[in-house]
Amino acid sequence: MKYLREIVHSPKYFEQYHLSSKLIGSACFKAARVKEGGYGIHDSDFWVERISSRGFYVVVLTLSGNGRFTMEDGSVFTVSPGEAFISSPTGQGHREETIGDRPWEHIWITFHHDAPRFLNKDFDYRVVPFTNGRYLKSSMVDILDEDMYHDSFSAEIIDHYEHVFLLNIERVLSSIGGSDLLYYRERFARLWSDVSKTIYLPWTVEDMCNYLNYSRSQLTRICNALYNSSPGQKVKELKMDYARLLLINSTKSVNEVAADVGYKDISTFSSAFSTFFGESPSDTRKRGREDA
Repeated sequence: MKYLREIVHSPKYFEQYHLSSKLIGSACFKAARVKEGGYGIHDSDFWVERISSRGFYVVVLTLSGNGRFTMEDGSVFTVSPGEAFISSPTGQGHREETIGDRPWEHIWITFHHDAPRFLNKDFDYRVVPFTNGRYLKSSMVDILDEDMYHDSFSAEIIDHYEHVFLLNIERVLSSIGGSDLLYYRERFARLWSDVSKTIYLPWTVEDMCNYLNYSRSQLTRICNALYNSSPGQKVKELKMDYARLLLINSTKSVNEVAADVGYKDISTFSSAFSTFFGESPSDTRKRGREDA
């Protein structure tokens, strides 16, 4: 099956740790569309060959030592510590291998073709610098260690480590199209500002598409990449945060607060609020006043 084909040759001496299927299937990595990943220290004679148009993104981050990438078009280049190789699902096939006297220490992570974190999808491959290698390694090792340790707290701890890891990966990926990322952030900041000013309006996905002149799929993809959240979830977050502020700091009734954030039915508002914050509007008001 061409979609997933790759060949890996491991040397006699190496350390290699893969993300388990349980980790890949966790809510955080699943939402980010992570396919595989791991951490390795590979001596000479290590190589991987990946076919072209493989259907998934490849991200390889060099922590120490050196790796060499040979592309289908004959391009050959060496990656050094602090450099990341990033290849698109439709990009060239390539071979990656350890070179030099020192083992090649690197983190690799692959994402399915529809991964929301990739804003710029129109590229073959890139080599970009990164400065957060210490944090990337720490969070990856913490994820792997906690998966081995495993107790009643592990799921929550792993979720935290995975979020930290993905945030650091996003920092690396922003180098692919930094100006695009800034442009999108500025446009969405104006949208959220206007949503906040008219929080009583429903602000549907169609409304936001019209505001930004984006298609539904484009709006959802960029919002997920920037905030790891859907447009509808972001609007709900703004509404719930403002409702909580009113409950704690104003004398308005729960009915009035519900209307102020666009809910015509108090039971629907109360259910949404309770689901979001884990307590009812009345309990939030009572606790807020007790803490004052």
